[in-house]
Amino acid sequence: MKWVGFYEERIKPNAGVVELAKGLRKNYAIAALSNMDIGRYRATFRLIDPDLFNCRLASCYIGFRKPSSAAYLAALERTKTEPVETVFIDDDYKNVNAAKELSMPSILFKDAKQLEVQLSKVGVLIKH
Repeated sequence: MKWVGFYEERIKPNAGVVELAKGLRKNYAIAALSNMDIGRYRATFRLIDPDLFNCRLASCYIGFRKPSSAAYLAALERTKTEPVETVFIDDDYKNVNAAKELSMPSILFKDAKQLEVQLSKVGVLIKH
């Protein structure tokens, strides 16, 4: 698929977020819940270290898209966590609000610096 090559050439993992995730991974489980189609999902995760995540869930595989509560519940089941034990991070306020409705502490992502500040406000410790 030509568009996959085009997509891969133009996307780059956010270095600040990757570093935060590496620090978080020392004490916390990290999961990815994505609404990507199968092509973008595969292309994206070829560029990101798979060891960064304990699990990855994509709507193209689980059959549910955010902000459907079924997507969040599938992620909670897969990670064996309760909503209050989970911090949900997303750049779409609809997805963040849907997670909040399930009692998940949630953060609307803007940039790595803001994310680090918001994580500390909800009690998440980051080891650098």
